[in-house]
Amino acid sequence: MSEFTTYYEFMDKYEEFYKTVKQAEEEKLEAILSNDLSKMESSLSAYESIIKQAKQYEEKRMKLCASMGVDGTSFEAVSAHFEGEEKQRLILQKTRLERLIETVNYLNKRSMEISDIQLKYSEELAKKSPEATHCYNSKGETEPALKGSNLLNKQV
Repeated sequence: MSEFTTYYEFMDKYEEFYKTVKQAEEEKLEAILSNDLSKMESSLSAYESIIKQAKQYEEKRMKLCASMGVDGTSFEAVSAHFEGEEKQRLILQKTRLERLIETVNYLNKRSMEISDIQLKYSEELAKKSPEATHCYNSKGETEPALKGSNLLNKQV
């Protein structure tokens, strides 16, 4: 198998992986919008696995580039290693992968924005609750009234 075929087929698998990442991001956003805690937990644990897989793919890509004698692992460095139709195919592949990554980033950003809004809303509701303890806010900080208090350092 030629270097080009080996690299191109690996990057096809990498692209397919990012399609599953995009789907996972869509599911995470849907879970956040649904306010269903079990769906949120499920999508977040699935995402932990995706992060590990992404690291593994990137490590394999770097090893593949090194085995081809490519100086650097950027797409530009790899595409410069090839000519003609092979180079054009790699450029198209790069464009598809970049679009997928941009979509994943956008979906993740939306999820984070919505989560932040929901946390602030929950915090406001908790303050109005009669049994509210007001120990921590959404930033993990103690409320000003409890600063310096020994309430959280007591042993039972």
